[in-house]
Amino acid sequence: MFALSFTPADTSMSEIQKRGSLRVCIPPSRPPLVTGDPDQPGFDLTLMAALSESMDITLQTRVIPAMGADFNPRNWRLNRSQCDVIAGGIVNSVETRSFLQTLPTGVQMGWGLIRPSGLEPKPGMSVAVLPSPGLDRLALSRVLRAEKASVVPVRNPEALLAALETGRVQIGLADKGIADRLVQQDAGLSADWFEAEGVARQSFALGFWKGDVELRRAFASAFSDLKDSGELAEIRLQYGLPVVD
Repeated sequence: MFALSFTPADTSMSEIQKRGSLRVCIPPSRPPLVTGDPDQPGFDLTLMAALSESMDITLQTRVIPAMGADFNPRNWRLNRSQCDVIAGGIVNSVETRSFLQTLPTGVQMGWGLIRPSGLEPKPGMSVAVLPSPGLDRLALSRVLRAEKASVVPVRNPEALLAALETGRVQIGLADKGIADRLVQQDAGLSADWFEAEGVARQSFALGFWKGDVELRRAFASAFSDLKDSGELAEIRLQYGLPVVD
């Protein structure tokens, strides 16, 4: 107890209020969390803007290229001088919580299955796969090999949609958020969670530095108010995200 009396006081929130601005680090793009589109910046950025406004703090974003190149936060080389909060791809996992505090946003992501409406997936089908940072490609590959699927890699959502529409492939696999947006462009397609043994969904969160309890607590309170007011549901609806209450 004597030693604890010398522990520096947690002033994380009061320092930001004194500064008047909140620094958030984001990747260049991580749809639908961060899109790079000023008009529709992504769920995490829209959420951060709403939370900051409710606390009367100006939001400042800093794009970190390494966040888009690697899904492991330890490799992003972030520090307190760069950001107060980390958004746009923080997986709420045991590993992440070993070095960051997290505030779950209720967003789940995982592999989504895109198919022509009424088509039932069967072994041996041709499959277009759009890789996504943070999703387990090894587990997916094991399942597809076991199903003897003919895999066609694609580089972007447009290529995946074209492969389906031209009949080059029978079904597609992509991040569920991307899958949901693609089927909105083609009424003949439907999207579902891709369910298979060993292929797990991920829950996402906002990241806070260890020790910044005051800041995380303030955000949790603002997040709760946003949920109670219905504004959080509106933001989720805006981006068509699969969520968990």
